[in-house]
Amino acid sequence: IREYLKSNFINAIFAPEDFYTDIEMLLHHSPSLIRFALPELMALQKTGLSGKAYLKSPIIDHILASARKLQALIRGDLENFQDVQTLHRLAQREFGPMAAGIIGFNDSQTEVLMSIIERIKKDPVLLEALIKDFIFHDLGLTPSLREKYKDEINSADQSRAGALFMIREGIASRYVTGTDAENALVYLIKYHDWMLHFIRGEHSVYSLREILDESTEELFDAFFISSLVMTSALSEGCISEDMGARLMAIRDLCHRIIRGEITLEDSFKGLYIQKGRISFALKEYMEKGIKDGTTPSEFIETFDSNQFREDQYIEAGKTIAAMERIFKLRNLTNVEFDDIAKLIVKVPVQFIYKKKNCYGFGCNTFEKDLYEALQIYNAILDFPESIRSFMMERLSGDKIRIYGFENIGIHLNNRGMIILLLIAFLGSQRCTEKPLPVHLDFLGMAEIIENRKEAINDALDKIAVKDIWDNRSILDKFFKARTGITLKKDEKHRVLTVDFTDSIDIRQKISQMDKINDIDQLKAYYSYNMVYLKKTPFFTVDYEKLLENAFNKRLTEITDLMIDNAKIQMDGLKNFREIDHLYADLINRSLSLSINLSEDQKHRLDDLYELKKDDIRKEKLSEINGQIERIHDIRELRDLWEKTRTYLTNNRQFLGKEFETIIAKRFDNAAKKIKDMSFQVHFIT
Repeated sequence: IREYLKSNFINAIFAPEDFYTDIEMLLHHSPSLIRFALPELMALQKTGLSGKAYLKSPIIDHILASARKLQALIRGDLENFQDVQTLHRLAQREFGPMAAGIIGFNDSQTEVLMSIIERIKKDPVLLEALIKDFIFHDLGLTPSLREKYKDEINSADQSRAGALFMIREGIASRYVTGTDAENALVYLIKYHDWMLHFIRGEHSVYSLREILDESTEELFDAFFISSLVMTSALSEGCISEDMGARLMAIRDLCHRIIRGEITLEDSFKGLYIQKGRISFALKEYMEKGIKDGTTPSEFIETFDSNQFREDQYIEAGKTIAAMERIFKLRNLTNVEFDDIAKLIVKVPVQFIYKKKNCYGFGCNTFEKDLYEALQIYNAILDFPESIRSFMMERLSGDKIRIYGFENIGIHLNNRGMIILLLIAFLGSQRCTEKPLPVHLDFLGMAEIIENRKEAINDALDKIAVKDIWDNRSILDKFFKARTGITLKKDEKHRVLTVDFTDSIDIRQKISQMDKINDIDQLKAYYSYNMVYLKKTPFFTVDYEKLLENAFNKRLTEITDLMIDNAKIQMDGLKNFREIDHLYADLINRSLSLSINLSEDQKHRLDDLYELKKDDIRKEKLSEINGQIERIHDIRELRDLWEKTRTYLTNNRQFLGKEFETIIAKRFDNAAKKIKDMSFQVHFIT
């Protein structure tokens, strides 16, 4: 019955024109059913964002946003493909309150996307794979599966991990997926986040080569829709009209490559020549200036020289394209090198902006980004030419793939950012097992950078770049380091993890605190370290909070232990005053140590005290009853009463008046009994 129900749910859920609507309603109104039907999706519900540092909301929310956009394209419902009101507000922010349009895909671009979907709809197998890709694309972030296959996956590339999980766990077959659809689904999951990495400069355009090697035109279009829509779903307007045009130009180019009309290398030849000419033009300007009669803009745009060969222009252009990846890593996607070159030769910013003919960002945004890119460019020039050449060589082609750098670059100063990349690039040369790209994993650093940015910038500023460059063996210290910038190599998967461990090492301090059993020592250790943290010139508020929580936790554990020890001591005592002294001593000690016992601890201590007094009362009552029963002489009874009364008087505050009354009645009854027995004996005699 369960399998029958699940099969029906699956068939309904993956209906192309309603799959988002159905999943969204089930998630909000019947999560138990969606957990039954799509457990892999629900496994991501409480997953953190460590594998996707660029997300600002839960993974499930992004999956739903992506699915909504795809369903809208399938239905031809353009109103739900983009949030027009949000995009209009963004346009007003960029271009002023009188702006009438939007920032996002224009009408012709959405028509292209819809035409792609219409072609995919004619292939039911490919459409099925595309729909399921939008549900399972983040499978690679599933914690249990990452742990299960930790020795087989590239820790940085969650998309490839997801493709492996799909195969190894046989997930496709659970959802009635045929072999052809499964192959397409694995392909789409494997490359679904390529476009985001490309836009951010983390992947080179040459990383398309392996995607194209596995593609037909139809399969590539499914990949294009998948990656484009999932990237645009991160936030409305994150792919502007200008960026959309560039991406669609790359799609057209890739179709030509698949058809064998051109190679990937040759397709960028003209672009490299253009960038190379600008590079040589800028060099000539720095050496000779501009000839009379030529405007700065004309000088840059029309520069040509017979002294340079075409291959020289191409090599220079590749270097410039590599440098532009650094701008993108800083999220400066609106700026190209020719913009910087024009600014340097004193072309007005407004003129540069107008010539770009942009629709996705205003002049103010462009000017801010342009000057920031210029600062990065100048910072690069401050390094020796040999270092610059090495870094650009590593960034050109598909030698380096980067993960998690977006959230890092914005927190580092320009020199620090370049030094960090240089160290990573030098470390990447240690990964030599396979002729594949090296994957640089910054995801761990990205999670801590916001609080540790001051410490990380300081650590990078202290690094002697020239020493490392001249003596590569010094790089070993980063692989062995326990604090500061650290490198860790996974040779099997060609992953280099770049991280930062604070010298404060708060985990070690907390671990040491957990070993302390004396309250005075604990308080001294806590106070010393809090003073140390507050004197540290970097941000330590989060460390202080962690230390405070650890201190309170350990203090509670020690006071619990004190109460446990008090119980053991009380169990061995038979005297009210000794118990009272022990109880009072514990209370006074907590006060003298400024320990605020919790309500639970106070109740527990009071209960121990009262229960022990009750035990002694019961024992004393039993003892007196036994003594009374053994006495048959009124004088002995009176002697016992005198002793007992003294005891009762001395311990009245513990025993209470009621206990005294009970004991007195026992003596009265015993005296009456002895007298009655005496009278009977006398009468018989």
